[in-house]
Amino acid sequence: MRTSDVDILIVPGWSNSGPDHWQSRWERNLKTARRVEQADWLAPDRDVWVRRIVAAAARCERPVVLVGHSLGASVAAAAAV
Repeated sequence: MRTSDVDILIVPGWSNSGPDHWQSRWERNLKTARRVEQADWLAPDRDVWVRRIVAAAARCERPVVLVGHSLGASVAAAAAV
């Protein structure tokens, strides 16, 4: 599988990630990657975060790969169920 065959949803954890973080570099360098934005990066609400991931995945046109980091890994796993 190539990255061009899938939609890559990057799911950062608490407080998001800065411009030099690997997630930000992947988002910049992989054409099919995009970040799942959360309403409040500093006060995570599991249900809200999961709903945003599910909504982002529903908008995808190709198979979805979730890439979660830190708290984002936990909510990405919950969204995948």
